Amino acid sequence: IEDYKMGACCSGSTVDNGGDIKTLDSHQLRKKLTSQQLALLIKVQSNIRGFLVRKKIRTMQFNSGMGGDGFAYNADGELQQDYDNPKVQQIREELGEFDYDEQPNHGELPVDYRPMVELDNHARYDGEWIVGRDIRQGKGRQIWPDGSMYEGWWKDNKANGKGRLIHADGDVYDGEWLDDKAHGYGVYCHLDGAKYEGYWEEDKQHGDG
Repeated sequence: IEDYKMGACCSGSTVDNGGDIKTLDSHQLRKKLTSQQLALLIKVQSNIRGFLVRKKIRTMQFNSGMGGDGFAYNADGELQQDYDNPKVQQIREELGEFDYDEQPNHGELPVDYRPMVELDNHARYDGEWIVGRDIRQGKGRQIWPDGSMYEGWWKDNKANGKGRLIHADGDVYDGEWLDDKAHGYGVYCHLDGAKYEGYWEEDKQHGDG
């Protein structure tokens, strides 16, 4: 692509001979772009959206806290807790109860239900565990200190199978998981209404969606 400068394109501005900056609306901007430049711009925008989605999902590291700690602390160094985040609760109420659908093949080990407990990473979990062992397996719900909530299937202490993650800021991923990563078919909805629907591979959008 010949001498294509993203800076000038993304700003939507040009400089006339007198040095004055003129702002172009999106229609004018599209008319000035070649088809190659426009295709590249769309690809870059898609990659940026994909990066942000992957970054958002990766903050929900199920076993190690959030992003290697990633929690919010107050001035006294105390962990800020908002397990009953009202935004998350409202979205959950609007979406309705999570539909677990068919049980995935997670082996024949028996499981039993246990009430809410706090894990080492400060997240809280209520759901099924392997009988006699501290391994989350089967149906379960996990809530992080900021109120982010995952409901779905577990295997070997990781999200595996169908599950729904409501992030503290209101974004939602509902779809398939493999070892704590979005993997398979899923829908990611941003609070602003933007949506990606399609296939994922290890937290990455796979295809155009």
